[in-house]
Amino acid sequence: MIDCPCGFGKNIGAEQENCPVCGTDLKPLHRLQALPGAYLEKGIRLKNEGKIQEAREALSVAAALAPKSKEAREALKNLDSAGSADSTSNTNSTGEIQPIQKTKIPVWLYILPVITLIIGIFISSLFRPGEPVKEKPKVQASVFAQKIKESIDSSASLKNLPIQVEEKSGSITLSAKVPTPIHRELIDEIARHHAVDVPIDLGGIEVLPAVEKDGTYYFAYKVQEGDTLALLAKRFYGNSLVWQKIVDANTGKIKKDFTLSIGQVVSIPLTRSEK
Repeated sequence: MIDCPCGFGKNIGAEQENCPVCGTDLKPLHRLQALPGAYLEKGIRLKNEGKIQEAREALSVAAALAPKSKEAREALKNLDSAGSADSTSNTNSTGEIQPIQKTKIPVWLYILPVITLIIGIFISSLFRPGEPVKEKPKVQASVFAQKIKESIDSSASLKNLPIQVEEKSGSITLSAKVPTPIHRELIDEIARHHAVDVPIDLGGIEVLPAVEKDGTYYFAYKVQEGDTLALLAKRFYGNSLVWQKIVDANTGKIKKDFTLSIGQVVSIPLTRSEK
C-alpha cells in the first residue's frame, strides 16, 4: 500500500495504477515499493547458486532500500557468516597457504544507481510532455478593414459620411471629416470592436470646426443623398421628432416644404451635453 504524493490519496493498492483523487500515475511508486523484495529474492537465489559476492551485492541493496526489513538483514547476516565459515584459501608459488582477501565495496555504490533510476522514472511520470500549443491563425488586417467598412456603411449616423478605411503595413487607417466629436467616437468604437490585435490609426479623422453661440455649437453639415430633416434629427439628437431645431437654426435656408437639396450646407445646433 502506498500514498499518493498529492497527499489526498491514501493506502492505494498495487492493483490501482492511478491515484483515485488526482489521477497521478502511481506505477513508478509501486515499482519502487517492490524493489527491496525483488533484490532480496535475487540475493537469496544467488546465494543458493554459490555466487556469494553477487548475492552480497543484491542483499546489501535490499537492506539499504528497506532498512526495517528483518528478512534482508538476516539474509545478509547469514551470508556473511557462511562466507566466513566457508572462507577459501589460495596457495602461492612457495606452497604456503594464503587466505583470499575480500574487498569490501561501499554499500552506497550499489544504491546510488538504483535510486537515480527510480527518481528519473518517477519524475518523468509526473512531468509528461503536453501537446504543443497551436497558434491561432493570424487574420490579415485587410479582413478587419472590410468588416469596419461594412459596419460603418450600415450605421445610420455614419453611412452618408465620406469615411475612408485603408489597410497599411498591417495597421488600419481611417480618415474622414465628421461634423461632431460624437461621430469620431462612434467610428473609434466600431473600429476597435472589429479589429482584434491590429493597430488602429484615427489621426485622419477630423472634426469640422464649430461656431459657439450662447453655449450652443453650430456644426456645418453638407447634405447627402437621402437626407431629410427627420433623419438628421435622428442622427444628431437620437429623436427624429425634434427636426424643428434644425429648421430654427437655418432660417431662410430651408425650403417651405422642408425638403433638403444634395450638397446644401446646413447648421446643426448641439448643446454641450448633446456633444
